[in-house]
Amino acid sequence: MLAFWLALTTIAAPRDESFLAEGKVVAIQKAKDEVRMLDNTDADLVEVWMIRVDRWPQHQKPGIVLVEYTHHDSIIKDSELDRTTWTFEIRQAPPEKSGTCLSWWAAERSFVPTALGRGAKLPDPKSLSCFLMTKRPTPVPPTPTTH
Repeated sequence: MLAFWLALTTIAAPRDESFLAEGKVVAIQKAKDEVRMLDNTDADLVEVWMIRVDRWPQHQKPGIVLVEYTHHDSIIKDSELDRTTWTFEIRQAPPEKSGTCLSWWAAERSFVPTALGRGAKLPDPKSLSCFLMTKRPTPVPPTPTTH
């Protein structure tokens, strides 16, 4: 019975199914001196973030992943990315798009650490799993302190 239960709990969610993960943005793919766009345009914006996942709903806990964020939303300020824990609705990139987080224009850009990632040694992006996101992440409310 225990073996059956373990088998059921380790089955991963289908690749096209979204799920929630909680964590922090530790780096953003951009050129060193590049300013992220400040206004909204009619075209899709694509950002690639390196995220340290603190809460993962699946059995495996990868730690740091890449997330390609395609959206029409306004840009989240760097100051917010530097201090906020987020809830991300993501889905694993299908095999034919697994390299999408390291797109063709990535040669001119690298991952620039946020304040949350500056003190850590960031992994090689090519070694990380790629996830896709189209909904704006939401800030995790602060945990109330008790006295």
